[in-house]
Amino acid sequence: SNFYKELCQLELISSYALRLLILTATRTKEIIEAEFDEFNLKSRIWTIPAEKMKVRKEHKIPLSNEAISIVELMRKKHNHKYVFTNPATGNHISNGAMLVFLKKQFPHLKITVHGFRSTFRDWAEETGNYQHHAIEFSLAHQLPTKVEKAYLRSDLIDQRKIVMNDWEQYLLSKLA
Repeated sequence: SNFYKELCQLELISSYALRLLILTATRTKEIIEAEFDEFNLKSRIWTIPAEKMKVRKEHKIPLSNEAISIVELMRKKHNHKYVFTNPATGNHISNGAMLVFLKKQFPHLKITVHGFRSTFRDWAEETGNYQHHAIEFSLAHQLPTKVEKAYLRSDLIDQRKIVMNDWEQYLLSKLA
């Protein structure tokens, strides 16, 4: 679909927020509460602290070029601590901002904000190029068993860098 391309043509805070959510396969809460301090653009990693995560465990996300350019653009636009700030309130955008934006701009599409995580997972599984755990960790899902946890101490960040960069390429290839 041309969805991502259309999204790129809209210069609205909610569209930038939604783009970063799609690129990073994160949840609404993680995006709206994202702070500039959490992003290390040199090492290309977004570290979300444990208390902001659903599973209460720190989550590191490899950042693609697009993701980095969105964070840099937001930094140029304002000086607030939250990446996606509502200029009217000075606080982060609301929980419903991206959903309202979707319904308003794309009324013909039956999509939800959370649905992009499923899209990412389906794409990653179907390509067959990535370890299942690398996909699960990209979604900040925990390992189901203690045995698996014991054997897999790594967060597979190097594999996940490849997954996230390939995902970006997939999204951009859909711009045609």
